[in-house]
Amino acid sequence: MSDFIYTSSVAPDGMVETLLRCIPTTPTATRTCRGGWGQLTLLENHYPGFAPYEDEKHLLLVTGGPLLRLPGKATLAPVEGTTADDDGLSAMLLKRWLEGEPDWGQELSGPFIVLLLEKATGRLTLVTDPMSMAPVYQAESAHGDLVIGTHPDLVALQAGRFKSPDPVSMVDLLVNRTICYPHTLYEGVRELAPGSRFRLQPGHETQNRLEQSHYWLPEEQQMEQRLADAALRLREAFTGYINPLCQPLEKAALFISGGEDSRAIAGALPQKLERHGFVFVDQPNRESAIAMAVARKLGITPHLAGRTPDRYVRNLPGCTRLVGAQHDFVHVHAFGYEQECGLRDFPAVMGGLYADIFLKALNVPKRRFQRFGVALPERGIVTGRQAAGLSIDSWYGSLEQARKFFKGELVDEMHARRLAHYDRVVQMRPCSAAEWAQTWPLSQVNGNGDLTGNRRLFRSFEVFTDVEIVKLSARVPLWMKLNRRLFQAAMKPFLRKTWYLPHAGNGHFPYFSVHANLLLRPLPILYWKLKERITGTEPNPGPWPVYDAVVTQEAMTRLEQQLLTQQGDLLQRITTREVTNRHPARWMTPLQRLQLAEVLWSRDGMRCNDGPTGEPTP
Repeated sequence: MSDFIYTSSVAPDGMVETLLRCIPTTPTATRTCRGGWGQLTLLENHYPGFAPYEDEKHLLLVTGGPLLRLPGKATLAPVEGTTADDDGLSAMLLKRWLEGEPDWGQELSGPFIVLLLEKATGRLTLVTDPMSMAPVYQAESAHGDLVIGTHPDLVALQAGRFKSPDPVSMVDLLVNRTICYPHTLYEGVRELAPGSRFRLQPGHETQNRLEQSHYWLPEEQQMEQRLADAALRLREAFTGYINPLCQPLEKAALFISGGEDSRAIAGALPQKLERHGFVFVDQPNRESAIAMAVARKLGITPHLAGRTPDRYVRNLPGCTRLVGAQHDFVHVHAFGYEQECGLRDFPAVMGGLYADIFLKALNVPKRRFQRFGVALPERGIVTGRQAAGLSIDSWYGSLEQARKFFKGELVDEMHARRLAHYDRVVQMRPCSAAEWAQTWPLSQVNGNGDLTGNRRLFRSFEVFTDVEIVKLSARVPLWMKLNRRLFQAAMKPFLRKTWYLPHAGNGHFPYFSVHANLLLRPLPILYWKLKERITGTEPNPGPWPVYDAVVTQEAMTRLEQQLLTQQGDLLQRITTREVTNRHPARWMTPLQRLQLAEVLWSRDGMRCNDGPTGEPTP
């Protein structure tokens, strides 16, 4: 992954290195470069070819494992066996940069941060990916030092901001399950903009101030007109990511489910590969049965991994250190399986994350109609500024409801921040701001902890983060995304072999269109209901845990009591008098309680080598 921390002054020996080793990632080897300009400390990258590259004049760092598409060259993936220059992909990228700045919205595909340091002058250039799928943060310390890094908690620690949590952001997190961009959980720590290049010139009059310019924005321009054309472009982008990634490989892993996104990837993988599919469920159920059937039909070796009810509570400390307290730790579903299932041993682990967001308008408020028990096609709701106050994932139906539990002035400021962000997005997308204000940048999507965590644990490749798919998503009108029109038209060839297997969640058949599914979808739903009546209700037929069961575990009870005793004053600062003295179990949802536990744990739990938390000390 290659996490890093940059400081505009030299830190005491070992201090920043100790902070970075807080992240339970692989590898843990650090490298530090110092000069009169400050210090850059980084973790080595476990994606082959993207090790930090250093020559006499430059240090180039690539965070993540993007595909490299240099002009006139074949697409190269950061996997074992890729044909690259002797010094790897990082050296190729530096050579390309010195010849002329790359087209960042074209030549790198997937989550990335690129940092170029000119060692003699300390001039720093930093580039974020088009959607901030790999977010980066900045802060200024009380002494005026600039701190930049990839982990929000560690940036706050290094800048002396960790003891100043932002109460508005805390309310935002507990109301909306995310924090509105560009804010973070800490006062004075901000996320850098997506799709941008930043330059820093030490000793210049703009010292400690990053100069920003956008290289890509998701503007409503050159919109697709025909579904068939958009589907063809999507299919070409999809295979244009998978084929070069798989070409050098002998084996690969993928997360497979009872849904359709991973199924499309499974159907597109080359048959020559030794393919392993991993399914995570509480116990064998409908989800795993359909996922295993898909795997067997496609010649994939299936692996079923179960979960104990207390797994997420036990994983809370490690997951929080891995992704930071403002990212929902329960979405790091693979934590622990990198060792238990050997995911670290695979050169590539593929997933279908974000297909719902980019291609099916998941984050658009919709109306779903039902007649005679049959779900009719969904219709998007064109919403204006009044819908910007709450996220699509909010636990509350209105701001008035939120004010019953959280202090009114904090809810009002939270609302103002989200309105400001909506107004920012509406300048780019006047017709679809309601959708993109939820997803731009992608770092504020509730499930981003999954992507952030996985790429630190193993060599993760999320196919639908391909840059061409992202750009196509910005050009596709809403009507193509609704009812899976675009996805089904593009992915149909890869779903053909499993045409008879329904979606484990809502019963539709992924191979068929929405109109065909009006007739087909009731069949598996009727079968499942009859089976339940005969054999009894299945405890949990889906892929995710039953969070009601998670929070009733003894481990959660002990943890919650301990945290409320030690850090309960933090909760009292943001809640109304009516709930201040009430146990969270009486007014919070199970997921809210887990989110609260994550934030409270981080206050005393962000330790480095079991040392004390708080401000970093020499």
